[in-house]
Formats: sequence, structure tokens, C-alpha cells
Amino acid sequence: QFDGWLETLCADFYAAGGRPSIAPGGYFRMLFIGDFEAIESQRGIAWRCQDSLSLRTFLKFALNEATPDHFRLSKIGDRLPLDVYEAVFAFVLKRGDEHGLLKGKTVGVDSTLRKTDGDARFMKMEDGSTHLAPHSLRKTAAENAIGKLILLTGDPGLGKSFVTVDMAARVSTGEGWPDCYDQSQPVGSVILFNCEDDIADTVLPQLNCAGGDPSKVIALQGVSTIDNTTGEGRQRGFSLDADLPKLIDVLEVNRDVRLVMIDPVSAYCGATDSHKNAEVRAMLAPLSDMASKYRVAVIMVTHHAKGSGGKAVYRAIGSLAFAAASRAVWQVEKDRDDDKRRLILMAKINIGEEATGLAYRLKDGAVCWEETPVVMTADEYLAQEDRTERHPRSGNKGEQSIAVQQATEWLAKKLTGCSVQAKIVR
Repeated sequence: QFDGWLETLCADFYAAGGRPSIAPGGYFRMLFIGDFEAIESQRGIAWRCQDSLSLRTFLKFALNEATPDHFRLSKIGDRLPLDVYEAVFAFVLKRGDEHGLLKGKTVGVDSTLRKTDGDARFMKMEDGSTHLAPHSLRKTAAENAIGKLILLTGDPGLGKSFVTVDMAARVSTGEGWPDCYDQSQPVGSVILFNCEDDIADTVLPQLNCAGGDPSKVIALQGVSTIDNTTGEGRQRGFSLDADLPKLIDVLEVNRDVRLVMIDPVSAYCGATDSHKNAEVRAMLAPLSDMASKYRVAVIMVTHHAKGSGGKAVYRAIGSLAFAAASRAVWQVEKDRDDDKRRLILMAKINIGEEATGLAYRLKDGAVCWEETPVVMTADEYLAQEDRTERHPRSGNKGEQSIAVQQATEWLAKKLTGCSVQAKIVR
């Protein structure tokens, strides 16, 4: 009934011929998803609908049918007038009332009411002055991450493990996040999976250096089992595909856990082939359900694949499903102008508006964050990198650019007027 009514309502705004467009029912269902899941950007809505089989059913898209991208969403949005949106709102409101889902209430407010504009970041007072809203009116990236899977990617040696320990320290003490130092957070426990660093001589000193509370950090190093034949106790590595119920048991006992850190996620895949989309999705789906049920943020750390190119979300090693299942993907890169400076840049975000990046340095075994945000996405960073590789003389590293230029000039001179076999040039 909704689709038929909407087709009639929007008929005047759709051309009779031309390329197929998004059906009005599909378009508004995608907007509903954005509202239900607090996804503020059309790019985020498009990503969310693309990687969920259950949402495809809701949207009435076949499994082999491509879901609309954010560009097509914008085109439809620009085409429809405000009257259509108001009519859809009234339709949904009426249906909700008919099914007893709406209850009228009188709310008393013990305060002075002020007129404000629609931007939560600024408050416009009656006298016309504008004031920056306090942080309490804005959702931070950390708040958005609660109940979600987050992916942190980067090459080895950039300090990703230091960053994860810094996060654990902040959760364990309630210290504010780097993007909002003045806003404290609830103190919580952290579950830490780390198979690359020794807990006693590496992780614990890093945690202490970051000012964390070790009593609030639970390091899970394996699963204890009993051999049915000999009766002897054994310990094996934790596996996300087989041992998730044991992690849930830990969450049941420690109900104040707010963060689960898995570093690196590829080491905990068990029998799952980390390069096969179907297997990775099957492994991550119950992990995502666990995160939502227990209201914990799950941060998965991984490396970049060798020789990976294209968009930033394709750079994570293994299956694309790791990035697709994650509600946000952050990429760690080295600053090309400063070898000691590291950048954390947004590659994908479905849980809020597009965010700026952060910069940090490692000093005396701890992460030192910069206050000034980095106004660059991971894709923009890679685009600059690609331009530098194609036009080396415009690169930032002078000595390297000169060397490449000299090699280019030598090769051009060598090949002038004749052809030379490649093995001879080498």
C-alpha cells in the first residue's frame, strides 16, 4: 500500500523514459534506515544498504541487484519537493497512530525556552548572537562507536598498537578522547586481544605510560581445554568463529566492559578463510550482534595488503567484508613531510557525519596527540600519493625526486634512436 501510494504521489517528478531510477518506495526506505540507525550522510546510508542482506529484503532489492549509491540518492532528493516529504511524514504518522504506536503526552520543561536554529553545533539566541554549543550537544566518534564494529588499518611500524593501548587507557580511567579532551566519559573495562606483543613486558608498560588502570583491562590470551583422552589441560589460541560464546561469558561477568580490542583480527579468525567474503561475513555477523547487545565498541586492527590500490577501504588485508561489516574504517598513515608524524584518517563512516582526522607522535613510549584536526580523508591522502608517484618531480622528498628525474633522463638518452632489450637496461 505504501509503495503504490508513493508511486502516485511522485509520478509527476519521474520521467516516462530514460534510464531506470530509484523507485520512490526504495528511496524513502533508505531514508528510514538512515533515521533508524542514526546515519547522517547519504554516503553512509548507501554503504549500509549495500552490505546488509536483511536490509536488501526491506528495500525490496534482489541479491544480484545493485543498491543505489549516494550520488543517485542525492539526485532523487533534489528532484522531490518539500511537499512530498511532508506527505510521507504524515502518512507514516497516521499509520503509527492507527496501530497504537503513538501516545500523546504533555511534557513540562523547567527552564527558559530559546529559539534555536537546526544546527546542533551552534545555538542562535533570540538576540541574534551565535554561540558554539558545548561538547555535550554533539556526539563524539567514541559515542557513535558503542555497539559497532570499527576497523583500524595501517602498515606495520606506524604505532597502531600504541594507539589501541592509548584507547584502552582512556576507557579504563574515563579520560576524554583526543578530539574532545574537556569531555569526560564513563569509566569502563576493556577486553584486549593482542597476540603480537607480550602482555607483561610490552603491553602493561605501555598501558602504565598512557596513564591507564591495569585493573580495568582484561587480557585474553587463549582458551583452556581438557584433552578427552589424557585428561590433561591445554591452552590454544582464541578463535572468533568457534569461541565467541566464551567471550560472551566474559562480558556477562564483567558488565562494565565498553571496549573490545582485537589486534590483529587476522590472528583470531580460526578456521575462517580471511580472504573469502562469505566466510568473513559469517564470522563477523555474530560478533556484530554481540557488540550491539552488550553495548561495546569492537575495534579490529589489521595491516594493509601489499600493492593495494584504489579506494582506501580496499587497502585492508584479506576480504573486503572486514571493511564492509565495519561501521567505520580508520587508516593510519605516515606524514610525507614529517617521518615522525602519524595521521589517522577516515576511510569510511556509517555512524555519523564525515569526520576530520587526527595526528600523533610517539614520544617516550606514549602517544602524543595533536590538538589541531587533520582536514583530509584517507582517499584524499591516497590521491596525493598517486599524483606524487606519477609526477615524481612534484613530490615532497627532494632527494628522491632528483634521483627519479636523473634515472628518467638516463633512460630517455639510452633509448634515443634505438630499441634495447629490457634485460640489458636492467
